[in-house]
Order: sequence, then C-alpha cells, then structure tokens
Amino acid sequence: MAMFNSIQLAFCLALGCTTAALGHSSDGKPCPPIKDIDIRAELEATVGLPILHDDRIDENRVKIRCKSRLCFAHNSETKTPIWVAEKMTRAIACGDNSRPKGWKEEVFGDLPRATDNDYKYSGYARGHNAASDDFKSTGNWMKETFTFANSVPQVQNGFNGSYWRFLEEDVKHLALSGHDLYVITGPIPLADDGEAYEIEPSGQSCKHKVRIAGRSDLRQISICGGTKNDGSTKKCDAGVAVPAGMFKVVYLAKYNRVFAYAAANIDHKPFGKKFSHHDDYIDTWRVSIRDVEELTNLQFFPNLEKRQRQVDKNGCIATPRH
Repeated sequence: MAMFNSIQLAFCLALGCTTAALGHSSDGKPCPPIKDIDIRAELEATVGLPILHDDRIDENRVKIRCKSRLCFAHNSETKTPIWVAEKMTRAIACGDNSRPKGWKEEVFGDLPRATDNDYKYSGYARGHNAASDDFKSTGNWMKETFTFANSVPQVQNGFNGSYWRFLEEDVKHLALSGHDLYVITGPIPLADDGEAYEIEPSGQSCKHKVRIAGRSDLRQISICGGTKNDGSTKKCDAGVAVPAGMFKVVYLAKYNRVFAYAAANIDHKPFGKKFSHHDDYIDTWRVSIRDVEELTNLQFFPNLEKRQRQVDKNGCIATPRH
C-alpha cells in the first residue's frame, strides 16, 4: 500500500473517509500513515533473516516466502514454518479492522504442505505465528496471516487461547506505544529422543526454569485430521508436526535490545493460576536468545553488531516490556 501524501490525508480528515492510515487503535488515537516498504529487503538490511544450522533438514525442502509485512521459512517435512519474521510499528498494528475468516493453503510446487483438513477434528488449534492482530491497519494484511505456512498445531485451552495470546497482546502494545519492533516467532521442535528439554535457572541469566514439552506431554506428535470420533487419536506419521513449544524473539530498534520467550505447547492453566496476574506467569517464560537458538538450531539477528549481539543473546536485558 502506498504511503498517503499530505493532500490525501487532509481530504480524508475533512471528509471522514475510512482508510488504513486513519483507523483508530484501542487507545482512541488516530493511526499514523503507513510507509511502503519491501519487507524482505527491510529485514535483510536491518536485523537479517534467521539462519538455520541443522544438517537434518534438507535445505531443498525449506522455502522462504514473503507477504506484504511478514516473511517465513516453510519446512515441507514438518508442514509448518521454521520461523516467521515481521516488522511491527504503531502504523502497522494500529487500526480497527476485524479478524477475517478462512485459511489459505500455501503451495510450494510439489512439496508437501498443510491443509485445512489436517487441522479439522485434530483437537489442535490453527495457531498463528505472526498474529493477525499485529496487522490491524489493513484487512488484506490480516488475511495474509491466515496461511498454513504461518500456522502450527497449538493446544487451544490454556495456551493459544489465553497465555500465548496475552504475550502477543503485550508485544503488540509495545508497537502501539511507538516502538519499532522486529519480531520472530516459530515452533520449538520435539527433541530427537522425545524427552522434555529443561532450561535450569542456574544455566541462564533470566533465572527461570523453563520446561519444553516431551513426547509424553503431547497428545500427538503430528496431526492429519480425522472425524469427530477419532481426530485427536488418529495416527499421522506424515502429518503436520505438533511442536513441543513456541518461541518469540523481539528486537527493539530504539533501545538496540533483544528479548525472548520460550513456552511449552501444553495447557498452562494449572501453572498460571498460581500467579496473581498472567503477565507474572508469562515472565517466567523469558529466556536468553542463546537458549532459543539451542532449542531451534537457528541464529537470530545476524546483522546486529557482534559485541551487542553477544551481550543480548546471552543476557536478560531490561526493556520497556520488563
């Protein structure tokens, strides 16, 4: 979408026309005009796209594709994204467009991909990586998030529908507050041995014990749809991989700081209810960037200056969110 010039903006203010640039966020303040950018060029020129270091994954089966305001790397073996990267600003997140309906299959030639039938009756939610509400300035951008290349099977109750959504809202609030953010979200794969992965407080600077699900914690390790009676138990050797957890890493451009979260793909209500506020529980998911890199075999923000990258990746840096 082209940026509004001053004459167009003045006409719309006078006539009250409805445009993405003139929507209102929940704070009631007008949304700023949207700047036209090439999102891939923007990401590559600033923080850099994530780099995958995993010999077990055939690089020919990984495809990078970009929409208007997000890019993703899709793995046809798992039929899910490896990562989804987006730039968030007040102009992009601000607006009053409604959440669209319906999901789109993403075609990668002859490579396998997820379909709506894979999720139907599976017992798992179609979990966004880049949230639809991150792009409320434009209805079409919201629709672009409803692709299965931006989706992974997530536990709905106690995760996708609550605590993970609360984290998404907190990050979006940073953007609405005027911060320019680069956000990367993706699945944490099940460990090769099927065991849970535990990050001990003594081993990381955020001082939280974080446990990523093992095979015994998951109802299934993949989904391929089914019927109302057998969907949640249907065996799916070549289905859509159910992640052991999810990660989210955020770079705040103004402060030149990064922070990260990792959480198991399980029902968190039994744990979260022990805290007086959901944000207090979500803060226990906070880890270093290095921890997420070890969980995913990804290298994040490769373009950041080396010294700053090392400090941020190994540390638990104070930010406006914390």
